[in-house]
Amino acid sequence: KTEFLVPYQHMHASYPGCGDLFASLLLGFLLNKESFRTAVMASATYTSLAIERTLLAGYERRHGVMPSLIFADLAQRKVSYGA
Repeated sequence: KTEFLVPYQHMHASYPGCGDLFASLLLGFLLNKESFRTAVMASATYTSLAIERTLLAGYERRHGVMPSLIFADLAQRKVSYGA
């Protein structure tokens, strides 16, 4: 049994859809044959990035997290997630 910790930056924001975004990212990374550990780390990193950008963009909480704000990063895989 292997355990690992996933570091993350706590943000003072909460948006509907964050769990759905994380789960979707996790599935996508796993389907692309990433290891479970890498998939979890990447999913947490990209979910945090989406929350941060949604907050900075000033979207109302009721509209939920905006995944479109990380699409370019996902397409280019230009975010480091410490895998």
